[in-house]
Formats: sequence, C-alpha cells, structure tokens
Amino acid sequence: MYKLFVGFRKLREFDSIYIAKQFAQESGITGAFNLIGTNGYRDSWYIFPARKEDSDMGIKSGMPIEVQ
Repeated sequence: MYKLFVGFRKLREFDSIYIAKQFAQESGITGAFNLIGTNGYRDSWYIFPARKEDSDMGIKSGMPIEVQ
C-alpha cells in the first residue's frame, strides 16, 4: 500500500507505485509530492505549474519537448 501526499496533505492510497505516480501527473495539482509505502518505500518529486508561454503553445506540463 502506498500513500500519496502533496506537501503534508494526504491525497489517496494506492496499490501500486505506477498508479500513484500516474494519478499525481494527471491530477493537475502542482507542488512537492511524496509517496510513502508500508514496506519502507519512499519517493519525492516536484511538479511545476505550467508556464503561460507553454499553454499558449499547447504544451502541457511534463510533456517531452523535442528540439531539432
């Protein structure tokens, strides 16, 4: 079991790391995320707010950008 937090606020509990990280990415929430598992697993990452320039270009936060 994995508990997902943003800051100190608990969002939800998940059965897998993948589903928890997918939820965090698609939630639209920005900030410091912490994922804590009952087996001692810990992970932290930050999702930045989308910049206005990116939204004007149709780029979503977390999308890879290819430069040619």
